[in-house]
Amino acid sequence: MVDKIKVENCFRKSIDTYNANATVQEKICSNLMELLYCPKHDKVLEIGCGTGFLTQAFLQKYSPKKYIANDLVADSKISVKKIFERMPNIDFSFVSGDAEKVEFESSNDLIISASTVQWFDNLPRFLQKAYNLLSPGGVLIFSTFGTDNLNEIRSACNSGLKYFSEKEIYDMVAEKFSVLEIKEEHHYLSFPKPLSVLRHMKLTGVNGNNKKIWQAKDFTEFDKKYRMLSKNQNDVTLTYNPVYVVAIKE
Repeated sequence: MVDKIKVENCFRKSIDTYNANATVQEKICSNLMELLYCPKHDKVLEIGCGTGFLTQAFLQKYSPKKYIANDLVADSKISVKKIFERMPNIDFSFVSGDAEKVEFESSNDLIISASTVQWFDNLPRFLQKAYNLLSPGGVLIFSTFGTDNLNEIRSACNSGLKYFSEKEIYDMVAEKFSVLEIKEEHHYLSFPKPLSVLRHMKLTGVNGNNKKIWQAKDFTEFDKKYRMLSKNQNDVTLTYNPVYVVAIKE
């Protein structure tokens, strides 16, 4: 089970530093919108809006009548609300809380989510929930992460989230939806040293699964293990493995 309180705290602390450091997450939002199949979008629900990367990418192309944004971190409303202040014709509302537990409005034309559902305890159950929240013909489009995601961190620390393969994700989605598209990518970030990777994780809030209090010896051991994993002597790499899904409720 994911410690949602810790996840919330980590992302809340990173709100002011997230946009400048989450370059891969921003790219993922852009790529997700390029895949969007959206015949109707009057009522949109976004799960895990964060600071608004996906929100802005969507609104650059579409103008829904009603937009409901959700995030585990209540303070995310401040950033996202500013986006809608420039769009007074859209009925905007924000719902804070764990999307696995929150009761949302039904009859949505579109549900969108980027880099969020990997934090969920039960993805199949959430997919059933999304199915119930959509109108017939409604579209679910989301990104999560595959089995190679952050593999350097997970190898060095011997811990991390459980990620599903592209096929496993397809099978879960196909239980309820017709899958229109599924694809995965790999993005590689370079850092001068392993401790820079840890700083990146902290500044983007994605260190929410870390359950231990680190001592000086832990940082030394992490540095040693991470360098052993790197094939380049000049810098070290961190892998992101996004998986994109577009599905329709028929």
